[in-house]
Formats: sequence, C-alpha cells, structure tokens
Amino acid sequence: MFCPNCGTRVAEGVRFCSKCGSAVNQAPAAPVYQSTPQYVIPTAPQPARENPMIERVRTAVRKIGGSPLFLVVAICYTLVQLYALLTVGATGGNVISGWIPFLREFGFSSSDINDMISAFNDTGWLVKLISLTFGILTMSGLWAIFAASHSSAKEPGTAGLTIIRVVTILKLVCYGIVMTILLVSSLIGIAALSVYSEPEAMVGVFVVFAAITALIFIYHTKICATISRVKETLYTGKPNHRVSGFVAVICFLLGGLAAIGTIVNVVDVIPYWGRGMALRYLLGQIIALFEAIVPILIGILIFKYRGRMTRLEQEEDAPAAPVFVQPVVTPVTPAAPAAPMVAPVEEAQEETVAEETVN
Repeated sequence: MFCPNCGTRVAEGVRFCSKCGSAVNQAPAAPVYQSTPQYVIPTAPQPARENPMIERVRTAVRKIGGSPLFLVVAICYTLVQLYALLTVGATGGNVISGWIPFLREFGFSSSDINDMISAFNDTGWLVKLISLTFGILTMSGLWAIFAASHSSAKEPGTAGLTIIRVVTILKLVCYGIVMTILLVSSLIGIAALSVYSEPEAMVGVFVVFAAITALIFIYHTKICATISRVKETLYTGKPNHRVSGFVAVICFLLGGLAAIGTIVNVVDVIPYWGRGMALRYLLGQIIALFEAIVPILIGILIFKYRGRMTRLEQEEDAPAAPVFVQPVVTPVTPAAPAAPMVAPVEEAQEETVAEETVN
C-alpha cells in the first residue's frame, strides 16, 4: 500500500508514512465476537399415549362380562347342560306332550297326535344330541367370556363371543329348516282338509307356525347383531349402546313364562312326593327353573350394558375442559461486550506529538 500524501510505499500494518509522517488511513478490522455455544441434549422419542376413553370402554365391558351376575348365568347354564347330558337317552315324546290340548283344540284326532308323538320319539334322540352340542358350545363360550374379562392381557379377548355367535347362526339355520318343514306340512294339511271340510283348523296352525318362525328369525338375528356390536366396541374402544333391547325383552318373556310353568309343575307334583319318579321329576323341574333364570339374567345384563355405554357416550360427546399451557421462556445468550474503539486520527496526533518531542 502507498502513502496518500507522498506516494511512498508503506508496509502493511504501518499507521504512519516513514518519509512524510502522514497518517495512513486503514480500515480497522471488525471485532469478532464468539457466542457462547448452546448444547442440545438429545431426548428419546416418547411413545404415543393411548386415548384414556378406549381403556375405560374396554374396562366397562370387561366388568359386565366378569360380574357375579354373569357368573351365575354361566353356572346355571352349565348345570342345565350337565343334566341334559345325563338324560340324553330319554325319548322326545315329552316335547310335544304339552301341545296336546292345543292340537286337540284345532281339530287333531288322538291318532294324529299319537303319530306325532311316535315321530318325535323316533327322532328325539337326534334332536337332543344336536341341542346338547349347541348347548355345550354355548357353555364354553360363556366361560371364555368370563375368563377373558378377568384376564390381564391388554388386547381384549373375543373368542367366547365368536363361539356364541356361530352357535346362534347354526341354531337359526336348524330352526329355519324345521319350521319350513312344519309350514309346508301345514299347507299340505290345509289343501287336504279343504277337499272334505273347512280348513280353519289348519289355517290357524299355519298362522301360529308362521308367527313363531318370524319371531325366531328376528330374535336370533338380533342376537348376532348384538354380539357383533359388543365385539366392535372391544376392538375400537368406542362406546356403542345400540345393542338390541328386543332381545332383552324376549329374554324376559321366555324366562318369565318358563319360570311360571316350572313353578306350576312343581306344585302339581307335590301330592306325589315319596315316589321315586316324583324326586326325579322334581330334579328336572329345578333344572328347568335354572334354565328359565338364564334368559332373565341375560336381559338384565343387556340393559346394564346399554346404560353403561350410554353414559360413556355422553362423556365422550361432552366438551373438553380448557387446557392452560404454561408459557415457555427461551434463554437468551448475552453478546460479548464490544472492545473500545480509538479513532485513528487521535492516535496519529498523539504519535506525531511524541515524534516531535523526541526530535
């Protein structure tokens, strides 16, 4: 670089010309400030938290499936199946014996009724065997539900519900076949009687069988839909109270009528106490009373389930409480203080005065 006054070459870093003593204006280097380093501590990724409502819903379903009321259902149903297993060799004539007054009222003769009883006796063992198979499968499903409700596994077990649903579908198929045969037989009877007399009796039987067929179909279809909704609730954890109240009402009706009939039969057999057959008959009526209790308790469980799911749905739809977030204060690193700057002109004057004093 060169002196701006006399043009003499001046070395880098020299502030004054060595020939004329003029100040050499050089731009001062900008001060460099080093900021305090910031350290970032790596944190492990946090696992996603499950919605607490999901666990509450599953817990509510498990409480119903593992309740003492459900345990009573499983025990009573098991006793019924054990008794059926012990008496599987009995004939099936008693199945239709209760219908004798009804059949006579609609014009069936004694010989026709005896033929029907003989037919039931011939096929009664097969009907009982099929019914017992369905009963044992349903019993295993009930105990599987109770065991899964007390399991500590996080994933809900639905094997018991699946078993009962499959059995219900098979029952529906079997009932459909039987009722179709009966309806076709009624139509044939109506056609045969219309040739000789008025067919009012067979028309009444046909209407009764048709109504029973429709009721059985709707009842079992609603049972399958109810089981499917309970399984969906366990899988998704979303409350759903839309289980069939129709099933619960039919359960109350079937159980209530069966219980009344059983009590009446027990009262009728009291005068014959002391005979061997009376004790056996009384045991059968006690088992029949257990069988009547099962649908009544199932109806109660359905309504309890509906009530519990309804409350959870209301809680889920309720507006969430406001969440107040604590403000985060970010620390600011202070900058390093600036070094004092001295004007070049003042330094040049001071150095010039010093040289003149020396000279």
